[in-house]
Amino acid sequence: MNVKLTPKQTAILKDVIRLKLLSTQQIKQLHFKDGSQDSAGNMMRKLKMAKCVNCSYAPLNSTETKIVTRPTAIWYVGPHELKQISKMLIEQGRASEWEEIEATTYSINKQQRFAEQSLRHEIGISDALIALEKINNVPGFELVFALRTSPKHEDITQTIDVTKTKTVSDFKTKQTIEREVKQRIPINPDMFACIKNPDKTFSFYFVEYDNDSSKEQKFFEKLEGYFVYQTRGLFEPVARIFAERYAIPIKDFSRSSFRVLSLVNSHKNTLRRRNALFVRSLPLPTERFYNFSTIDDWCQNPLGQIFLNKKTFAPLMDEYQSRIKPATRITANKWFDINLDTLTKDTITQ
Repeated sequence: MNVKLTPKQTAILKDVIRLKLLSTQQIKQLHFKDGSQDSAGNMMRKLKMAKCVNCSYAPLNSTETKIVTRPTAIWYVGPHELKQISKMLIEQGRASEWEEIEATTYSINKQQRFAEQSLRHEIGISDALIALEKINNVPGFELVFALRTSPKHEDITQTIDVTKTKTVSDFKTKQTIEREVKQRIPINPDMFACIKNPDKTFSFYFVEYDNDSSKEQKFFEKLEGYFVYQTRGLFEPVARIFAERYAIPIKDFSRSSFRVLSLVNSHKNTLRRRNALFVRSLPLPTERFYNFSTIDDWCQNPLGQIFLNKKTFAPLMDEYQSRIKPATRITANKWFDINLDTLTKDTITQ
């Protein structure tokens, strides 16, 4: 079958390769703003027939109703599809376009099967990346880079050893005791981004997308690792690598730092999940290091006042310490539900 890739089809394939996994709805959002979802679906089926793209299926949560929807197509490009795209573009005398695509193929999917939960997680990361790229439309701001680093990135992913004091029960004496335990914590963010601000400074962010697939304690143990990572100076070599790669003028790498953004989604109660993760961060000696938002708020405006952190919580801290912290979890949850969204939230721009 003699098929030629049109400029629109090539642009779609570039985004699928660059963003790794995209749903039909996301492709419509990027390339068919004035068309229907059927238009996007028809285009992707043509590309699949041409062996330029592949797909898996998974039910995704509706961000409006939080109801699990029927299975939808999740599109990706693997090694076989990449070879076909290369062949078609070169035959059309568009080798330079292939070279542009080849430069982004670090994110292609080498595996052909995906767990349903993994698909939901990766599509959520794609939502976050698409929203973040809109920053380039805001005067004064420039998105230097925004990288999907899930499931791992060779320049960032590592495991650190941490010694923690935990309260445990002694089975012999039946008493509660404190014991030092050693723990290995993975440093493996879902995204890594850098923004150039209007004042010409640069800000780094590690982003975690949470879709309520792990216990609060397990998720926050991962977040705690970033605090150790920063205080031990382990971010300095990462900052050096990316400053060189993207020509970022950093004078003193020993002072380079980052903030952690947690973007939360849940098919049950997104605000309750966001609140629960945020409360876990309160004992740590940070003000704006950990930041929590819903994925819906992020997608509407990543530069908006959407983040809870310890600094924004200051007006409620005394009441929390004296009255709410010792209370039952049900009482605390009700208090958080009523009070947290009355606070003036923080932005990533200040």
